Amino acid sequence: IFNSIVFIIIIIYYKIDIYLLRCDMNSDLIKKIKEISLLDENIRSIIFTGSRLNNAVAKDGLEDFNLIVGLGELKLYMGLVNKLLIAEETIIKREERLSHHGYDLIHIRCLCEDESIIDLVLLDNANILDYIKDNSLVKNIVDKDLILPEDKVISDIKFREEKISNKEFYDHVVNFYMKSVDVAISLARKEIIRANYLYDILKKDLLAIVNLYIGQKYDFNVNTGRLGKNFKVYLDKPYYEMYLEIFNTNDLDDFWKSLFVASSLFRKLSLEISRSLDYSYPKKEDVKTMEYLRRLNDKYNI
Repeated sequence: IFNSIVFIIIIIYYKIDIYLLRCDMNSDLIKKIKEISLLDENIRSIIFTGSRLNNAVAKDGLEDFNLIVGLGELKLYMGLVNKLLIAEETIIKREERLSHHGYDLIHIRCLCEDESIIDLVLLDNANILDYIKDNSLVKNIVDKDLILPEDKVISDIKFREEKISNKEFYDHVVNFYMKSVDVAISLARKEIIRANYLYDILKKDLLAIVNLYIGQKYDFNVNTGRLGKNFKVYLDKPYYEMYLEIFNTNDLDDFWKSLFVASSLFRKLSLEISRSLDYSYPKKEDVKTMEYLRRLNDKYNI
């Protein structure tokens, strides 16, 4: 167990060279991990994963270091996990025990004094194949039991946008316009805090439509990234500039303008998706809802 603790601490506090981890994995860190794992029978496998392996996106050095660690017995760590990351070189850490497909795992993420962010997943080695089965961004580091699949071409194919059904598309459209009504009523009542919370819900449907628009534009062969991370790369510049405008909700007048920009962007993208994928679009509901929003704006935003 002592060596197991040392292993985790080394992962977190070893000064990681970003360039080496981006390249062929023959770094001092990886060698050290292998050495430590040999000293502890409970450590059965280690996998490097995450955005640092994704060559399809630009790197800025701020990406997490993601490692998946397969253990002979996860329970040996349960009593120690709260102590593993508490040290003077840790700024803040989050630890949680999760259930995934019927088995337990421990997820630890921390910010270190050297400004690296470490993301660890600890689980029983018997479950590691199930855990990584849908992950195409993996690089084997340690495999004592020879159960891991051979390294294949690393790609983000499992994270690319997927085509959704006409019903799912239609539901997003209806949800967006219904939520726009709720936001507008709150703005009419000058409840700007409540309106902001409702607006956050509305923006989830807009996010889904932007993802779908980019996906269909590139034949569903691109990864837009989590929460619009790669929108600047793939979204048409005029649409991207409109998207940036939807976040100005400092006062009622700006909020109304942002709501109408969001609605305009949503309509433009949705209509293009409808034409491209031959999906039905609720045009009548769109038009009538926007007429209602304009009446509210004219009556109450004075």
